[in-house]
Amino acid sequence: MDHVFDVHCDIAASARRVVVVGAGYIGLELAHAFTHRSLDVTVVEMLDQVCPPSTPELADELRATLEDHGVTVATGVTVEAIEPGGAGLRKCY
Repeated sequence: MDHVFDVHCDIAASARRVVVVGAGYIGLELAHAFTHRSLDVTVVEMLDQVCPPSTPELADELRATLEDHGVTVATGVTVEAIEPGGAGLRKCY
C-alpha cells in the first residue's frame, strides 16, 4: 500500500492523464480513485472484459459504469511497452 500512496502523491502533483494497465480489482480501484482526483483515466486490459473473474454480465455493467464516469476502457489490448513522452496511447501491431 505504501507504493500506491507514493504513486497517488506523484500523480497528484503533475499528471492530468493516467493509464491503468489491468482491469482486475486493483486496477478498477485505482481508476475509481484517479477519477475522483479529476484525472483523465484510461484502463487497458488484455482480456476481453474488465474484472476477468466476474461473469460477462457483471463485467458489462462495470464497464458501463466506468464509461459513465468518463473512464476510457480498452479491452483486448496487450501492453508491450511503456515509453516516456509521446502524445498518447498508440496501438502497435
